[in-house]
Amino acid sequence: MVVGMKKSLYLSVLIIFIVCAGLFYFNSTRLPVRIGYIGSISGKYAAMGTSARNGALLAMEEINKAGGINTRPVEFIIKDDSGDPSKALYAAKELNRDGVQLIIGPLTTASATRILPYINREQILTLGPATAGENLANQDDYFIKLFPSTRTFGEYTARLSLKMAVDTISIVTDHRNKHFGESMIDGFMPVFERGGGKNPSIIAYLSNRQINHSDLAKQALKDDPAGVLIISSPIDTALLAQHLKKINPNVTLFTSPWAISVELIENGGNAVEGLRYYVPYIHSDPGKDYIGFTQRYKDRFTEDPTHVAIFNYEAVRLIARGATVSQSLDPLKIKTALLKIGTFNGIQSGFSLDKNGDTARPLYLHEIRNQTFTFIMEPTET
Repeated sequence: MVVGMKKSLYLSVLIIFIVCAGLFYFNSTRLPVRIGYIGSISGKYAAMGTSARNGALLAMEEINKAGGINTRPVEFIIKDDSGDPSKALYAAKELNRDGVQLIIGPLTTASATRILPYINREQILTLGPATAGENLANQDDYFIKLFPSTRTFGEYTARLSLKMAVDTISIVTDHRNKHFGESMIDGFMPVFERGGGKNPSIIAYLSNRQINHSDLAKQALKDDPAGVLIISSPIDTALLAQHLKKINPNVTLFTSPWAISVELIENGGNAVEGLRYYVPYIHSDPGKDYIGFTQRYKDRFTEDPTHVAIFNYEAVRLIARGATVSQSLDPLKIKTALLKIGTFNGIQSGFSLDKNGDTARPLYLHEIRNQTFTFIMEPTET
């Protein structure tokens, strides 16, 4: 009798354990996949930062509509760093404390540079959709860099300048995003000088301090250069262009991908007409995938997407693919899966990840014409 009661008790406990384990397994497979997002949603870079976030949100919504990641819905935990590297680090720590091990962002090289040691120490897989600084590349770490390095942009811009017979130039760079500007200059200088260009003057400033765009323009044009390369935010680039053209209407202007936003045209007006730059995408691309993405983005956010919207959209898709292939949410397993795949189809063009998780993408020459970002065929020598 006692033995029978014991057997019944053991059987009841076993059944309860199996049911609880099953419920736990079922519930855990339905728990959201939590992805952290660090972006500059307020502050000086808010327009670009908001577009970047929206691109990521669109991808998340589409993934959830299609069934999620490994049948689990995706949940975004959004943190605003206001373009401040210290706030970006605080955001990364908050996400980690909440158990988030996958991050998209931040927007700027300066913020990404600040969080890099922390995410590597804590083994948090972080995809940087628009961070271009060379200092973030060539490292086997937990940061996947989805934007070409600014050194490459500098090299291309130097060749373009020489092709246009602009062999004297000044460079104005915002040291608030110092690593971005310095690596572009490091790429520009040797190519420019080897090609016969004169030693450029470099004017550095900090945009988070009181600045006088008129004084910066006067410094840049002090030695009467044929061209000026501006490495700064869209608004600062626009205002500098206005003052530069006021002093010398014939000066040739170049800029970096950092400046390419509708704010540049809205604030620059006629002063930015003819401004040239390289970016790893094509404005007004006639391709089917790009047109489809643009329409979906406009339907959702009632505005045109920017390039950072495209790259943030692709970053979320990459995490989803890595998690699906690896059948895991472990950061290292997702990274390993992505590097093993290596080559991906983007919205506009294919791109590849090297062994360190750095991206190779084609660059396209553009010019502002009639208040429009206009694609130009690349010079063959680039």
